[in-house]
Amino acid sequence: MCGIVAATSKHRNIVPLLLQGLKRLEYRGYDSCGVAVWDQGLKRVRSVSRVSELSDQIEKEGLKGFMGIAHTRWATHGEPVVCNAHPHFAGDQIALIHNGIIENYEEIRDELKAKGVQFASQTDSEVLAYLVRDCYQGDLLKAVEDALNRVRGAYAIAVFCKEDPYRIVVARQGSPLVLGIGDGEMFAASDTMALAGETNRFIYLEDGDVADLRQDSYAIYSHQGQRFLPVEREVRQVEAFSNAVELGPYRHYMQKEIFEQPRAIADTLEAVGEVKASLFGEQAQEVFENVERVLMIACGTSYYAALTSKYWLEAIAGIPCDVEIASEYRYRKSVPNPKTLIVTISQSGETADSLAALRLAKKKGVKTLGIVNVVGSSIAREAGSRTKLAVWASDPDIDPVGTCVGPRGGRVGAVVDELGGEKMDIIKYSEDPAEFVAAALSPADVLQVVTYPGTKNCRVIVPDDQLSLAIGKEGQNARLAARLTGYKIDIKSKSAAEELEEEEENLQPEEKPAQNEQEPEDDLVTLED
Repeated sequence: MCGIVAATSKHRNIVPLLLQGLKRLEYRGYDSCGVAVWDQGLKRVRSVSRVSELSDQIEKEGLKGFMGIAHTRWATHGEPVVCNAHPHFAGDQIALIHNGIIENYEEIRDELKAKGVQFASQTDSEVLAYLVRDCYQGDLLKAVEDALNRVRGAYAIAVFCKEDPYRIVVARQGSPLVLGIGDGEMFAASDTMALAGETNRFIYLEDGDVADLRQDSYAIYSHQGQRFLPVEREVRQVEAFSNAVELGPYRHYMQKEIFEQPRAIADTLEAVGEVKASLFGEQAQEVFENVERVLMIACGTSYYAALTSKYWLEAIAGIPCDVEIASEYRYRKSVPNPKTLIVTISQSGETADSLAALRLAKKKGVKTLGIVNVVGSSIAREAGSRTKLAVWASDPDIDPVGTCVGPRGGRVGAVVDELGGEKMDIIKYSEDPAEFVAAALSPADVLQVVTYPGTKNCRVIVPDDQLSLAIGKEGQNARLAARLTGYKIDIKSKSAAEELEEEEENLQPEEKPAQNEQEPEDDLVTLED
């Protein structure tokens, strides 16, 4: 699956950001890569080697700019050679990157050839770049919209032109694309991991959306018929953890995933506490009770995982289970059965055939469930019902369906969205930070919450065997507690807390550590090793 990164900034060279984004998208696989910027004209560097070699090449050529686009490509049209690598230029005017397939590119290419266009590649993407140039009459947004009215297929694109060098127009149809909102800069990428550390404010574009990105603003338009109408999309706060997709000491991503399986299983089980129907949504128990057959649909290695789980499901649950490649389900005539549960499996949550098969199943009225590795991905958002995250309210007069405010005055709704929750329930009123801590660290048992008068420090004591469960995967629960309360959270196991208390009691008064009375910064969490 191709990867896209784009950025426009007021105050910095964005080439390092683009390269970092490409490295974080390497887990998708690719056979070529490239970067294009505007620097007194359109400039690019492309390679059929790894991103690290592309980085060396860029350093030698001194490529830099305040606006640019970058891409990793899996070959579909044309072999993996430099001329087929992205970004593609249409003359010296338009630069474009593209993820997806333009189904009617041949007829458009013939039409453009008749106008004298000479193509340098075998790709459908270059055809789209020249089509945008053919439609261009001084407004890049209008040119992209007119071009998209001509094409059929799936795409996520990012385009810029030399006449408006700090503006990027992006669009999606069937391929994933998110916007990132920065301070005096805007980003776009195939997923949030590519922009980890650059921003935590994201907008998930929907099919048919076109976004006009400037250095300090953006506008989104929805494709309706032949028209593009202004639309608002929700801004979500999401903490993306880049270490999840970095290669680390492994030779390749398959090796990384093989060796990380034990930890992945342990992290999952620790995060949920116990496996029960409610984990899968508010209606899951009712759905499961009426299921007589399960059909798993997936592609690639997710398909192999489904084949393995078929044996487990039939042996343990005693429910008939079939496994099908998503494209087969999508293109054949199937008979919907209301007592069948269709489970869509996708690591990225954006696999095109799997997503299309999921939508087809929902259209036929079949109950669906998604298993993905990326919070906020298309399949995660569209499969079945969404899990509600329960939080405590600090004001009894707050409208239960409105804004929820934490004790430090921050919007709890934003915190929930940032940490992956889709909805929230206000289930209890409390002014005690301990209530928020207990909720955030659930399902771990909180034995004691100690706050220190005049400070923003908080020590949380949990059972020895529940320390990892309390902290949560990659510290997620602990960070949520810090966000909700505004306290610096220090989580200790019971035995460690007792040892520390004994050590402190043996200290002379002047040796005892003073509690820090400064206001904490965001996400101040101390985690026991």
